[in-house]
Amino acid sequence: MPIRKRPLQLAVLALATVLASFGTAAAPAQAAASLDVGQTKTFSHLKVTVSKVDRRSDSYFFGAKIKVCVTSLPKGQSSMRLSWEPWTLNGGVQPGMFEEGQDPWASSNAPTEGYYKVGQCMSGWLPFAVDGTKKVTKISYANALGNTTSWQVTTGATPQRALGSKATFTYFTVQVTDTRQSEQGFRAWAKVCVVKLPPGSTGGKTRISWDPWVANAGTHFAYSPYVYDTSHTWANLFPKSGRYKKGQCAKGWVPFEGVPTELEIDRVAYRNSLGNQAFWTAN
Repeated sequence: MPIRKRPLQLAVLALATVLASFGTAAAPAQAAASLDVGQTKTFSHLKVTVSKVDRRSDSYFFGAKIKVCVTSLPKGQSSMRLSWEPWTLNGGVQPGMFEEGQDPWASSNAPTEGYYKVGQCMSGWLPFAVDGTKKVTKISYANALGNTTSWQVTTGATPQRALGSKATFTYFTVQVTDTRQSEQGFRAWAKVCVVKLPPGSTGGKTRISWDPWVANAGTHFAYSPYVYDTSHTWANLFPKSGRYKKGQCAKGWVPFEGVPTELEIDRVAYRNSLGNQAFWTAN
């Protein structure tokens, strides 16, 4: 699923017909039920559960921990094919295989498909790639037997903030109000204020710098602040490094001149050494 020219190409599983697997035409769909995460839906031959969900702070990944158990078999079948195919997020996003190192649940993913007998279950995580600006509200299941249901998601809010939103932490407030991208690169207008001095501060001051800032394009591309030389033409740069008292602020353009012109930044991230983090959606 692309995210504003995101270069990552997800190798999404090709859809295969499940009808051939069962050898019969699909039955009329049963009425869909709306469940809470943790609940189980019982059908004629299956029990289906979404036991847990997880949205990662890097915004793009959403996981659903599922379990599908065979309780009986349609007439004439010795096993039943179970797969990722019946599952969708928000009514359309399907589980996907990600490039190596990108899938947060790779070691415990559910099998992509398999044949199961009575008493056997397919279980594990389903990984989804979701636009960082989209809120996840529903996980749906609809198989070729006509079994359909869904689970409400109440913890799927996007980790990304709108430009102008202020993140308030114990020692700092952090805000990004504007982003620009041009042939010279990418830049984000930021403001960081000292609420109180963090541990380790000396001389009544603490350090504010470029270090916590990152510009992201999709899941693969992350850029640290950078300028080619000190003769650049951008005015009002955010201080590269400075020391500030309680109540003082650093503000200006955080520069990312290393971003190629053909790559569109979709997120600005702030992660400091105290473990504070926040994300803003770029224009």
